[in-house]
Amino acid sequence: MNSIALTLLQEQLEGIAQEMGSALARAAFSPNIRVRRDFSCALFSAQGHLLAQAAHIPVHLGSMPAQVRRLVKCKQLRPGEIYVGNDPFDGGTHLPDLTLLEPVYLATNPEECLGIVAVRAHHADIGGTTPGSMSSQADIFGEGLRIPLIRLVADGQCDPDILALLLANMRSPSEREGDLLAQRAACLSGSLGIQRVVRQWAQGDLKRWNEGQQSILKACENLTRSGLTRLLDKGRIAQFEDHLECAGVERCIKVTLSLSQDSRLVADFEGTASVVAASFNATLPVTQAALAYAVSCLLEDPVPVNEGLLRCLEVKAPTGCLVNAVFPAAVAAGNVETSQRLVDVLLGAFSQLVPERVPAASAGSMNNLSFGFDRPDGGGVHYETSGGGCGGHPQGAGASALQVHMTNTRSTPNEILEQEFPLQVVEHRLRRGSGGPGLHQGGDGTVKVLEFNEPVTLTLMSTRRTTRPYGLSGGEAGRPGAQAVKLPGGVWEEQPGSFTRSLPAGSQFRLETPGGGGWGTVIPE
Repeated sequence: MNSIALTLLQEQLEGIAQEMGSALARAAFSPNIRVRRDFSCALFSAQGHLLAQAAHIPVHLGSMPAQVRRLVKCKQLRPGEIYVGNDPFDGGTHLPDLTLLEPVYLATNPEECLGIVAVRAHHADIGGTTPGSMSSQADIFGEGLRIPLIRLVADGQCDPDILALLLANMRSPSEREGDLLAQRAACLSGSLGIQRVVRQWAQGDLKRWNEGQQSILKACENLTRSGLTRLLDKGRIAQFEDHLECAGVERCIKVTLSLSQDSRLVADFEGTASVVAASFNATLPVTQAALAYAVSCLLEDPVPVNEGLLRCLEVKAPTGCLVNAVFPAAVAAGNVETSQRLVDVLLGAFSQLVPERVPAASAGSMNNLSFGFDRPDGGGVHYETSGGGCGGHPQGAGASALQVHMTNTRSTPNEILEQEFPLQVVEHRLRRGSGGPGLHQGGDGTVKVLEFNEPVTLTLMSTRRTTRPYGLSGGEAGRPGAQAVKLPGGVWEEQPGSFTRSLPAGSQFRLETPGGGGWGTVIPE
């Protein structure tokens, strides 16, 4: 099969995934999915191999294959079915990320599965101890409703009992139901897209369709292996370590990179701290996602992120360590905070191999804010992340106020916050001077101040508060983040990087996000 045909197939599949995301955003109810676009869509083969993904959220997409493989292995798939799941120990990431998986068939051939479409979205609440389901807990049981892969839709009809069970354990159930229906619409868009490609590209020939899938994966694998040999010579290794703030204690994450004899990149996390009795533990699929993201950023020739890339990567991590957590570890922040530190550690190691291609550390935190109001309409729960500074790099200064690395979401517009919730955005601006100095300065973080008109329970989960985003090649570290609360008529009270607090009406919350590290030594005039 010639390269032009394969390129067309890959681009058509990626286009389907993008269409799925557009359908989800148009239909979703919550600001987190509708506006912030905290979701990801991808296509898989009938065997569970990643074929294509949209340019959505790296931590979602890189970890999704584990969940799809589990589906293929454990379930007898049939037309008209959709499965739902979020179990972090069964291929999920953390509990708020609900994934819908639908096998795809042609109406003329209901016996042969063409592939599987996947839609993962972060719901603003999944139950648990606090509104938003994103507070630090001692184990998984306090974090919310854990859902193994179960059949939500059969013969095209949603199971009302399963849906009722799910919604009974979630705050703002009508909004949760709307978002689930939007995910189902996105699955439909993907299913129709795959059927269209099989009819048009493969002309209805299932043998050509299956051969085309295998060919694009093999081509990507060959391109990735070639690129890895240019990044890392056989016999050479690179090591790096950084620290993550977990419940007030800094924990080490350490990696050693090497190239195997068959040109696979091996990331060995021996020496990483063990799991903690807090929500900062990451499952192995999250760690694999961080590695896939870092490699795809650094390969000299762009490659599609599909199973061909993943075949060239191997993660080794001691069972029960911070980046290979096992049941019943709490993992809410592992998906958002530990994943960011994993990228910092991996890029730090790569900076020893290809310093001309690696930026200094970016903000290193998603600055996860969730809050909930006790309102009669049940519409008072919100989750969002805030951008920070990007690291300076060999080609120039780092960008400011961006959602970096493992997140690819948007900032909630001030107007949407004030329209949807009883609050005012008092201030939202750049945090000037928070980027690290250097020949190429790190980007700046942001400052955001909210005032709540009703009593609220507020939770922040963040890192890079006691550690700083590192600089490279002589550049200095970026400033760490900070946060404070002011009660009515009171003064600003500094808060730890992760906390939950109930506040009366009239209270304010201020969030200052980290800047990026600087790159290069400033040359005196």
